[in-house]
Amino acid sequence: MLLLDVRDRVKSAGRIAVHDLSIDLNISPADTRSMLDHWVTKGCLRKLPAGSICKGSCRSCAPDSIELYEWIPPL
Repeated sequence: MLLLDVRDRVKSAGRIAVHDLSIDLNISPADTRSMLDHWVTKGCLRKLPAGSICKGSCRSCAPDSIELYEWIPPL
């Protein structure tokens, strides 16, 4: 069920940071990455390159310190 929770959260957010998702789901960042990687291999998500910015406008985080994943809408 947790894999589906991860998928649904990223899908609804469009773009999400590993740190934020791990806090939301109360799991470790390492476990969060594993589940995100599962969806990457399924072609549903992509990991964004370092330096990408989230959808927020606060700009309070250093972009290089954020691991972001993005939902890939079906064609």
